Amino acid sequence: MREGKYQAVLIYKLDRWARSSTELILEVKELTEKGIKFISLSENLDFSTSAGRLHFQILCAFAEFERDLIRERTIEGIRRARLNGKVPGRPKGSKDKKKRKRSGYVFREAKKRQRLDQENGDFKGIDEYLN
Repeated sequence: MREGKYQAVLIYKLDRWARSSTELILEVKELTEKGIKFISLSENLDFSTSAGRLHFQILCAFAEFERDLIRERTIEGIRRARLNGKVPGRPKGSKDKKKRKRSGYVFREAKKRQRLDQENGDFKGIDEYLN
């Protein structure tokens, strides 16, 4: 598409093309500047027309508004739960009472840093690299 081999892009639904409205706006703008039409079947939008671009901008405004509302409601819900004495996050379980095995990525990276320091003459215990 970016090389101009196609005249148009036909998609079934906008959310199948981009993850966010910002990404969608930038990509649609890039394609339309190159003379490539962008058409969405489900939303019945043709971005090569002024009415299609207006409709798209209105959809983007509503999507942004909805995201902001969800964010505000989530923050308010967490605040209200804390006021009622609830602690956010998963409940503490039996696995939280005993010390976890030190393995995996964090431990491997700590061992690498320890080896590099030992080559330079600095000998520290592995615990100093894990914090």
